[in-house]
Amino acid sequence: METAKSLVQLDWTPQNLIGIQRALRLAYNAVADACDPKRHAFYDTPNRPYGIGYNRWLAVEYHLHQACNAGWIQGIAAHWVSLGGKAGTPISTLELRGLHTSVLALHLREQDELPRDSGYRYDQRVNNEKYPLLTGFVDPHESPQASTQLLNLLLIHGDKNAEFAELRAYDDPENRASFTTFTENIMAGAALPASGDNEPISEPNVALIQGVADQKKPSTGA
Repeated sequence: METAKSLVQLDWTPQNLIGIQRALRLAYNAVADACDPKRHAFYDTPNRPYGIGYNRWLAVEYHLHQACNAGWIQGIAAHWVSLGGKAGTPISTLELRGLHTSVLALHLREQDELPRDSGYRYDQRVNNEKYPLLTGFVDPHESPQASTQLLNLLLIHGDKNAEFAELRAYDDPENRASFTTFTENIMAGAALPASGDNEPISEPNVALIQGVADQKKPSTGA
């Protein structure tokens, strides 16, 4: 018998969580550099937070995509999903799909902030509400849906007061505060799954993503 936690851990191994950690740090550093008022004076205005937010969205999805291509995140395919919009201005979001899970990244100012809603995330909560393994143990032979349906996770992340990132499954279409957490803080320490049963591992030895000079820790508040 399997649980949702065990299936999440098959996709999101300690090595893959470290890949997320590295990608997020690269993204935050890139945004801090790009939106530095000392480099670009037009960021020295009260509207700088809006520029940071837009660039952070672009940078996080780019670096997660690059992390999959570089082998930092293994067994996970990066897909660009078109969300439609006005004619001529399509908007896409990055979805990371494994054998058992799909993941969207979303920035929050605080860990307990309610995620902003969207039609796509609403649909994912509807699907999670019907996901059999979220309710406990299910025999896949008795419930074929349990072995084929992906569990939709949000990678929530932020660093206003403290650096954090977690994989969560939001499961109630009408209550955005209802979720199950499947990891500890990915940005803290060795980025191990929430079970605490795994042994620490060394960071995988892989090449740097092309065009990235360093991976210094991002400043808070970015």
